[in-house]
Amino acid sequence: MEEKSVYKKKILIYLSALLITLIAYPFNIINGINVVLLYWFIYGGQYLLFKRIYKKELLLLIGIIILNFVLNGLYIFLRFDVFLAIYFETLTIYYIFKDASRYKWQKIFAVILMILLIVSINSYLRKDELIKDRGLERCIKEVLEKNFYDFEKGQPLTLSDLQMLKRLYIWKDNCVYDLQGIENLKNLEELDINSNGIKNLERLGMLNNLKELYISNDKLCRLKKIKNLKSLEKLSLSYVKINNDCFIDNFPRLKELSIHKSKFKDLSFIRELKELEKLSLSGCTIESMEGIEKLSNLQKLELDHTQIKNIDKIKESKSLKEIELCKSILDKVQELRENTNFKITIREEDFLDKMIY
Repeated sequence: MEEKSVYKKKILIYLSALLITLIAYPFNIINGINVVLLYWFIYGGQYLLFKRIYKKELLLLIGIIILNFVLNGLYIFLRFDVFLAIYFETLTIYYIFKDASRYKWQKIFAVILMILLIVSINSYLRKDELIKDRGLERCIKEVLEKNFYDFEKGQPLTLSDLQMLKRLYIWKDNCVYDLQGIENLKNLEELDINSNGIKNLERLGMLNNLKELYISNDKLCRLKKIKNLKSLEKLSLSYVKINNDCFIDNFPRLKELSIHKSKFKDLSFIRELKELEKLSLSGCTIESMEGIEKLSNLQKLELDHTQIKNIDKIKESKSLKEIELCKSILDKVQELRENTNFKITIREEDFLDKMIY
């Protein structure tokens, strides 16, 4: 009898937690909390409520944590509140089955209906908003409040509000997962995305006036899906997973490309960037510079703390005029000086002093 009452208590608690998670979903409240602290809060909360830690709950929680890290490693990003909802839903259904009372399937069906109802209500509440993601909406409002004094705080975003923006910075703390509606920022010229949970980069292709794009923690092949950004002149990629089978050819006017902290075989993935004038590689590991000879308009190459096994293809570049190196790769300088007519600049580690060869 005591075990039955425990089951009922667990069903009530986990169902309540599930409903709270789903109701909070559109507000990005849970995703703004430190993940490690949230795991400990769940762990400690279960102990306080049940005076013990049950193995099933602990194993499922560990499984959810591992699944989260595995998917992130595969560049498949899901919001943490989604994992949390799966956790509470699984436990709710499990203890409904364990409960000896009647109408188990009816209860499970009712739980599923409640989930669908809440998700539908959340979607309905956002259907008329220009920006669907509350994190992105909050990010835009912060910029407007800071730079435009006539912007009315707390009011819904209008099309004219969105068209005032020329620069937008999206950081991890903003908890942005969906860019739906960003196409309304018609006059946006500079966009910095440092958030690895965004799922629809293709919408960036609708930003016809975008000139500068900075992206961290993503996949090169996702950039390939962006339609032609005809005005883009500067692109910076940091901690991006680069697959040499995926070529960047959808930025026809790109003049500057910076790649930071990435590992790739060679430069063949950028060989179609015919207008590229400046290439900067920092903290990268490259086997060969093959592909650089195809960049017919390249004039300047910057190499900062970058490991290169073979630099032979640099010598084949007909347009390259200047190479800037940091002291960490001085072993390549003599070889370049003997075989090229490039201007070679050696930068000190603090990038202040320069020696011209």
